[in-house]
Amino acid sequence: MLERFENDGEIQKIWQTVLSSAPTDSDALDIFCQHWRQNDLLRCGYCGSTDLDLAPGNRKCRCDNCGKKVWVTSEKLLERAERFQAYLAAALIREAGLFISGAAFARLTEVQTSTAYNILRKFNIALVNQLPPGAKEISGRLMKMIIAKRTRETPAQLHPFAEQELIDEEIFQNSAEQDSGASDCTQNKSVEEEQDDFARNTELVLGVLSTEVGMTADDVHLKTGIAIGIVTGGLFMLELNGKARSVPGGKYFLCVVSATDQFQAREDSQLAESVRLGAIKYLSVIGEYLHRVGRKGLQHHLAAVWCALDRATWGPGSLISLSGMHPPVPYRQMLEYVSPPFLKIVIC
Repeated sequence: MLERFENDGEIQKIWQTVLSSAPTDSDALDIFCQHWRQNDLLRCGYCGSTDLDLAPGNRKCRCDNCGKKVWVTSEKLLERAERFQAYLAAALIREAGLFISGAAFARLTEVQTSTAYNILRKFNIALVNQLPPGAKEISGRLMKMIIAKRTRETPAQLHPFAEQELIDEEIFQNSAEQDSGASDCTQNKSVEEEQDDFARNTELVLGVLSTEVGMTADDVHLKTGIAIGIVTGGLFMLELNGKARSVPGGKYFLCVVSATDQFQAREDSQLAESVRLGAIKYLSVIGEYLHRVGRKGLQHHLAAVWCALDRATWGPGSLISLSGMHPPVPYRQMLEYVSPPFLKIVIC
């Protein structure tokens, strides 16, 4: 990404381009429609035909195939939109790999602050829904420095980070309930079966240990979902067998016993370090441009940073195309959205 002063300068250039190419909202709508038509995204909602008799500046037209009247923004991200000029600016800014806050966007486009935030939120939700299966999951604790704004989810008289603490507590409780249910189901198991289960769980514990990044029993419990008592016992057995070592503070490290194990441990360590550095990059961008955010909508901001960083995926025309493919995002959906317990980022 560009430095802050370069980023802001490029945004001003884009806005001047929007003003010259689309001085009115009708002109901006025409740009969207032209792009959608070129990319086969402008179709009749009844018969699917592309033969639409659309006059410039209009969103309502007639389908030449079935004869019905069609709204070109129907069932699209821009359904019921009015400020198409601002939507166009938001799309072009994101496509250029630039980042802007809601308040700055309101000043730039001279729309109401609430409208500016809603425009950016719609694009953010659409981006969240495009996150690939390979996106990495991280704990909100890595974002502690920027979680400092109260939201509808923040408990009364507590710091905004309490939202994350409640999420962690719920994860612990769910794990405990799962462990309890598993315990009830295994009461009739034989001693040999229980020993086999313990051995399998111990192998899982061994699989998450690293030679460079220490993990406590609680860390292993969260990562594997194995009961804390079994995790503790497994770590003890691994240490006795020379496969793990502990240091003051209760952290455990993997003891490499073969070249294969050493290679795997190095791979795991590099992956963990890559995710950590990626999270720091996301955190720094949000911290620089938004300063502080709430936990509730944090995933939205992470998706916006992904759009700014991933130039291969979100290049020119990508956001305008997305606006023609993504279904509408109602205001209630924006209002009630809550970021998932484990946040997702794409390492770029």
